Amino acid sequence: MPLSPLNWRLLQPRTVNVGYSINDLINAVYVIGQDTTYADGTTRTPGSGSAWTWTRDQALTPGVTTAAIGVPPTNALNLAYIVAGDVTARTPTMNTDARATVTIYIGMNKNSGGYS
Repeated sequence: MPLSPLNWRLLQPRTVNVGYSINDLINAVYVIGQDTTYADGTTRTPGSGSAWTWTRDQALTPGVTTAAIGVPPTNALNLAYIVAGDVTARTPTMNTDARATVTIYIGMNKNSGGYS
């Protein structure tokens, strides 16, 4: 099955503060994904053209982003990309690695269902 081409567009530059926690960095990914303007000033509409749609998970601790989930606008393979991590030690294992509180996990899944 042929895939449609991905078109890359530069988003507005953002500054990441030295004191950001893992959760702050993940939330920054989500906020950048909400931008409605590209760096060249043209309009960006999430879910159309080359603009991905991003959601975030704050279920573990209300107000604290532990995951940002992105999907491309054309998504024949039902792909989902996740950027996740937490400053609190949790019990689930990520793949085969024990979770670390100082690590951002990034992954892609084909034929994704709901994030949990």
